[in-house]
This record gives sequence, structure tokens and C-alpha cells, in this order.
Amino acid sequence: MQYILFIVTVTMVISLCISNVAVSAAMTVNPQVLQEIESHLTEVQTALDNKYIEGAKRHLDIAMELLSQLTNKTADLESSPGMADNTTNIR
Repeated sequence: MQYILFIVTVTMVISLCISNVAVSAAMTVNPQVLQEIESHLTEVQTALDNKYIEGAKRHLDIAMELLSQLTNKTADLESSPGMADNTTNIR
């Protein structure tokens, strides 16, 4: 039950981060970064399946750091001159 709650929580956090990214900023995101985040989340799931909590925490920390960097990058892009008028939020 804790595993399911954990996965739902992680999914919600990722969804919230992605849904607040402007279209013009999202188009500048390197797809490899998103693949890397997805890969680490898959590793979290695998580690939890194997009851390897430390490994799950490590991969989750990396995924969260990548998401944080992505959020900061898109915030910087949105605050750049000329970007504010050309953004549409994804919902």
C-alpha cells in the first residue's frame, strides 16, 4: 500500500511540474532530459519492487534534482525578454 501511495505521489509531483511549463519553454527542453527523468523513475519502481529503499531514494533524488533544474530552466526562459508574450500554459 505504501508503494502505491509513493508512486501516486511521485506521479502527481511530475504532473504538476509539467503542467505549469509554458509551451514555448517546453519546446526548448531537451528530450534526453525527460528520458533521463523517466529512466530514474523506472529505477525507483524497480528498486521498490525489490525492497531496495536506499536505491529507490537515490534514484528519486536524482529525478527530483533533474525536475528542479528543468523547472528553473523554463522559469528563466519565461522571464526572458520577449518570452512573456509568447507563452501558453499547458493544462
